[in-house]
Amino acid sequence: MKKVDIRPHSLDTLHLTITGTGKYLEDLKPNETEVVPFQVITYGTANIYTTIKAHKNGTPLHGEFPEMTIKVKEEKAELENLFVLTYPYTQLEYTLEAEVTILGLRHSEGFILEFWVKTPKGAFEELARIQIKELSAGEQVRYTTEFTTKKIGSYTIHAYL
Repeated sequence: MKKVDIRPHSLDTLHLTITGTGKYLEDLKPNETEVVPFQVITYGTANIYTTIKAHKNGTPLHGEFPEMTIKVKEEKAELENLFVLTYPYTQLEYTLEAEVTILGLRHSEGFILEFWVKTPKGAFEELARIQIKELSAGEQVRYTTEFTTKKIGSYTIHAYL
C-alpha cells in the first residue's frame, strides 16, 4: 500500500483530546507491520476510533477500525442513549422532546445531567440541568426535556453527565 494515512478520532471531545494528526507512511509493503502510537489527553472515560486512507495498485482505499473505549477512572454512570422525538423535518415554533437513558455502573449519589442545544447560528443554549440524587448499579433511568425551534436550520442536542 502506498500513501497510507492513519488518523485517530475522538467520539467524545469533552473528555478526550488527540494531540498530533496521526501518521503518514509513503510505502507499506505486504506482510509489513507498523506500530503507530497516538498521544491523547483525557479527563474521563471516552471512545476513540482510527481511520486509514491509502492506495493499493493505484486504487484508493478507506477503512475505519472499530471504536474502543479508553477507561481512565471508574465511572458512576453512563449515557446509553439520546433520542430526539421528532420528524426529520419539523416546523418552526414546534416543540421537540429529547430523552436520555442513563445506566448506573455502581451505586452513586449526587451528580448532574445537562441538556444543551446547538442552534442553527452555532450558539449553545442550556435546556435543562437535572440533579440526580441516587442511582444503583444496573439501574436504568430516563430523563426528558423539551425545546421549541425558533429559526430554520439544523439543531444538535447534547447531553452531559
